[in-house]
Amino acid sequence: MPKVSVIVPIYNTEDYLGECLDSLLMQTLEDIEVICVDDGSKDDCLSSLQGYAFFDSRLKIITQEHAGSASARNKGLSEATGEYVFFANSYDLFDVNLLETMVNQAEKDGSDLVIDGYSTFDNNLKEVTTVHKIPQKWVDNSPCRPQDLSDELFSTFPAVIWNKLIRMDLIKKYDLTFDETIYHMSNQAFNAMVLIGAEKISVMNNCLTCHRINIDFYKKTDELETFENTIQMFADLFDRMCKNALDKEFDIPYYIWLKNFIWDGLNALPTNKRGDGLKSVLKYLPQKVIDKMTSPSKYEPKMSIIVPVYNAAEFLPECLDSLINQTLKEIEIICVNDGSTDNSLDILNAYAQKDNRIKVLSQENQGQAIARNKAITEATGTYIQYVDADDYLEPNACELLYTYARFYALDMLSFSGIEFNHKTRVEFEDAYHTLSWLPEKFPSVFMWNMVNKDMPKLSVTACLTIYRRMHLLKNQIEWMNKKMAFEDTPYFIESAFKNARIGTFKVPLYHRRIHSEATTQRMDKYFNDLIFMYKYTLNMLQDMDIPKNIILSYAELFFNKVYLNYVYLEKSVKETEDKNLFDFCLYMRKKYHLQYSRQFQNWIQVRLKSKDLKERILFKLYGLYSKLNQDKFIIPFFEYKKVPDFSIKLLSLPVIEVQTKKQNTYSMTCKIFGIPFIHVRETLNH
Repeated sequence: MPKVSVIVPIYNTEDYLGECLDSLLMQTLEDIEVICVDDGSKDDCLSSLQGYAFFDSRLKIITQEHAGSASARNKGLSEATGEYVFFANSYDLFDVNLLETMVNQAEKDGSDLVIDGYSTFDNNLKEVTTVHKIPQKWVDNSPCRPQDLSDELFSTFPAVIWNKLIRMDLIKKYDLTFDETIYHMSNQAFNAMVLIGAEKISVMNNCLTCHRINIDFYKKTDELETFENTIQMFADLFDRMCKNALDKEFDIPYYIWLKNFIWDGLNALPTNKRGDGLKSVLKYLPQKVIDKMTSPSKYEPKMSIIVPVYNAAEFLPECLDSLINQTLKEIEIICVNDGSTDNSLDILNAYAQKDNRIKVLSQENQGQAIARNKAITEATGTYIQYVDADDYLEPNACELLYTYARFYALDMLSFSGIEFNHKTRVEFEDAYHTLSWLPEKFPSVFMWNMVNKDMPKLSVTACLTIYRRMHLLKNQIEWMNKKMAFEDTPYFIESAFKNARIGTFKVPLYHRRIHSEATTQRMDKYFNDLIFMYKYTLNMLQDMDIPKNIILSYAELFFNKVYLNYVYLEKSVKETEDKNLFDFCLYMRKKYHLQYSRQFQNWIQVRLKSKDLKERILFKLYGLYSKLNQDKFIIPFFEYKKVPDFSIKLLSLPVIEVQTKKQNTYSMTCKIFGIPFIHVRETLNH
């Protein structure tokens, strides 16, 4: 019986095979067998093997049709007779003392497993670029038991098989083989089982293996396939742990490793593939594993779905059917009948009779904001999902959103929605509600201060974000206690800017119904609500001491939205709302110094003609305030430098004189040809 069986899977590596075999057959430990499994190579690997075998009888050749490295290693393992096993890559290099050093260490310590560090050889640069050493504390504490490493077990040692010497008895005890059903990561489950199955582990930092990188003979796979393969590996590993009664003893390091991988793996995927990545998590991992990672409590629903209902009988069945048929079963559905005058309440009660997860509350008609506040006092779920009674969810929406949010420990998760025409059922997308307005490199997990001026590009729509309930309670975030439209704007923004950990999930899971009575279609009724809510939100941001550049970004967005909604109003309604828009324009220019588009400036000029001279001059002065925020500006005939007291002159005649009265308060006198015309005292926001 040889002391060590070296198993080498080989596929199209003729350029490197000679160096590899030389370093193995020249080992100072001569009592070895080198089992080379040619995995259907199309180059001259087999000829090279036959040449080496002719001169050294310790080299054994096995051939098979191409089936992958997992299959090749299994084939070699079935032929191995050594006391120890070492798995070698056919393109790596090994110090001649490697096997002797490892065997001596194993026998000295009585270990089942010996682990060494390794160095990396860059095939493009033709040099060693990095040395991967194991944390010194584990070298100093060698030998150790896997239990000693606790939750550091899988993070301490590289998740590879080719830097380890394994006692054959350990492999036989757990009947270890490589998973041939996945292309990538087939060695990681085997490697993990070796780690948790060993009674004693010896740790070295000699780095006697040189691993070659940047070689191009392997099958190329995209990121999603690699991610899915790794999830399959975790499922395979969990199955092995359960079969060998190791799942309870090593569940903590397993779940830490799995969570860290999912975190990093989903982040590494292109944004348009993260939804598919999360679906593979739910597809391949056992339900027991998912529950362990995501369930906060055995008695607590994972999600509370809140549905305010007002005269929605026509749409309500489709909405409720989409909720009770969610693939995530651990939910509660809290419906608040907001004083409906149709048979909405009868429909709600009928559904509640069929499904005990539905709770029906009632109130006089006070609006959906107050209805949502009422529901939150009854909610017990980890996350809150708002659904309007005329909309519906994809069947797996709650499961995907909840799982993603739990994995990333999110306070808020914004996702995509698709709008559809109620009559034709034709669906359409817009950049705001599908999150495609966000920059290409917008982070998938962030806090507001990481993205700054891009925050306004996130949809504030109530139903396109789920919220962690404890984040809302801790920060006392409530819906506005008024019956008004567009109440979702301050709610979302307050939650986000109270240090929420936010995620984005660009998967369309929500269907927004567009019909004649939808709020967004009734701007004739809600135009003033829109203006009020935007003013309220901007003031709230100022009170929260949010940086000025972010507030200005929101101000620009809000004004453009108001004007865009005005453009689409009926002519008769426009005549009524003209004054409200002009006043809002004056307010935004005075307080936030907005510079308007040429199109809107033309609109202003028409309206100014109906104003008296004092109002027209005031409007011009407010426009000038934005210039005063700059250190220096030049406009035709004018030059201004910021100083405490200043005068602007036109053709040597003082036009504007300003004296500082106190901080940020100015007295402004307008003169025409030196004659005082109007005096203004204003507090400016610098």
